[in-house]
Amino acid sequence: MSRFPQAVIDMALKQERDRAMPSLPCSLTKPPDTPAVCVPNKTEEEARTILSGVMNLLIWQYEDKTFELSNGHSFTPDWVNWDESIVVEVKSEYVHSRDSRILFDCAKQEYPGYTWIWMRKRTKGRKGKRWEVEIYPPVNR
Repeated sequence: MSRFPQAVIDMALKQERDRAMPSLPCSLTKPPDTPAVCVPNKTEEEARTILSGVMNLLIWQYEDKTFELSNGHSFTPDWVNWDESIVVEVKSEYVHSRDSRILFDCAKQEYPGYTWIWMRKRTKGRKGKRWEVEIYPPVNR
């Protein structure tokens, strides 16, 4: 490696360290005696404001419930309204959401008693700025 400039070597070593130490979810980055505090990002907060206005529901809990799935994974939605059994997942234009969508669909099938809402904020494209919203009502089994 000595034939490479020191800046390139340093960058490669940093990338290797970053791969070896993946970032932890916010609940794991705090010391054990400090409760983790997660706050919604701008897109999630905007979605809550829209939901509160459209549905006239003011009480939304942020990341309040984790759904354990039969495949061994878990899914924590962004917003939950317990009074109406509504679960909401929010994504922005810049977030790669394929894995989240798979977990959302699994949770939706395994917990059919909730209304599931998938919201995605779009800022690009020929249709301009918009929200794409999919609503899945509860299923009685």
